[in-house]
Amino acid sequence: MAKMDRTKLDFEPLFVTLTDQSEYMDDPRMFKTYLDNFSKRLIYKFPECCAIWRIEFQKRGALHLHMIVFGVKYICRDWLAQTWTRIVDGDSRHLQAGTSIERSHGFKHTMGYCAKYVAKETDYTLDEDLKAREIGRHWGIVNRRIFYGLLGDNKS
Repeated sequence: MAKMDRTKLDFEPLFVTLTDQSEYMDDPRMFKTYLDNFSKRLIYKFPECCAIWRIEFQKRGALHLHMIVFGVKYICRDWLAQTWTRIVDGDSRHLQAGTSIERSHGFKHTMGYCAKYVAKETDYTLDEDLKAREIGRHWGIVNRRIFYGLLGDNKS
């Protein structure tokens, strides 16, 4: 994030939170499939976007993720909620509560969000059963080519 060339951004990033449904799957690999499906739909709708994400457990045991989305001026809350609910096969309650979206208010706000949600350490206050569940890689990048272009790197 510190290497990001902010002059390449036309607008501030969006903070997106996506939560598994109330009757969540007990398989973190399935949640990764949800994330993959959502990432593909996000790129299809916004080809020039990129994002960084972080998965974590909620205290109730469900997985959810925080995402910082770059290169998108606006994501309709209804599109986000409907898309995510279809992916996780959620119900009407999940449609209302399973997602949130917020625009950053500047670079300091983005870095604060990054420190709070994306870069924080694993929450060790969780019970032992949750700590024992392996989720694999808990962070990543969506649309690497675009993301690394914002950094000025030649990676792909």
